[in-house]
Amino acid sequence: MKKFQFRFEITLIIFVVLASPVYGAFENINYGARSLGMGSAFVSVADDANSIFNNPAGIIRTNQSELGMSYMELYGLVSYSSLSYIQKLKDNGFGIGIISSDDKDGVYQEAEAIFAYSRQIAKNLNFGANIRYLSSHAYFDEVRVGNGKGIAVDLGSQFLLPDKGLSFGIGLHSPIGIIFYNRKPLLGYGEEKYSQMTDFYYNIGASWDLAKKFSNLEKLLLAGELSDGYPCFGAEWTYANMISVRSGVRLGNSLNRALTMGLGFKLSMIKIDYAYISSSVDADTSQISVSVNW
Repeated sequence: MKKFQFRFEITLIIFVVLASPVYGAFENINYGARSLGMGSAFVSVADDANSIFNNPAGIIRTNQSELGMSYMELYGLVSYSSLSYIQKLKDNGFGIGIISSDDKDGVYQEAEAIFAYSRQIAKNLNFGANIRYLSSHAYFDEVRVGNGKGIAVDLGSQFLLPDKGLSFGIGLHSPIGIIFYNRKPLLGYGEEKYSQMTDFYYNIGASWDLAKKFSNLEKLLLAGELSDGYPCFGAEWTYANMISVRSGVRLGNSLNRALTMGLGFKLSMIKIDYAYISSSVDADTSQISVSVNW
């Protein structure tokens, strides 16, 4: 009975939200344990398969093909899974990604299919773009009672000074995007079709590889970023190109504020990354990522 009541209340909340003239769903979620371990300060660092989600301009920085996947349960309430693949062909970088999320009771689900492109457009300057197909479904007692479909565009750039170990990045997420919703009659609400714009958010940051300045250091990467106005800071120390230790901090409101830490292991073609996020809302989160490159 309690579970049914919980499902009823959640569905009611979803329909009240969907009936309001506010921006759409598909929140700003950080994918990739390496990024999370560094406090989400990653827009200038992105150079692997998770660049699709963080900054598509970073795809062109790889010289290998890479397949990556990640999983986390955010605050123990909603699970997120991602799958990504990137490949460089001559002077062009391409990528595809899939994201899915749902709550524990399967009341609300979201999915995204992402197609990415990246290219060096000038010396030390990379540009990237994503096109995202968005899909969402709401259920009440295993019956679909609403859905949404839409499209959004992401843009990103990176400016690199490799001799100095410096990198600068900008990410514009959903500057263009719209979702079309279809709500079926339920709980006193009539059937309704309407549209909402996707939330726009931005990231701007810089990173510095100190090993380029101090040759006696193992690779030590420092990064800072403004994520939609909230500061993020992170660090990554890598030993023998095999073991990485990460830490970071995210500032801002109670939901965004967190201390993070992470570990990474690389063995031949395989990389395994883990991140732990200690949140101020008393519900910690872990994410694990696995990738293969060749």
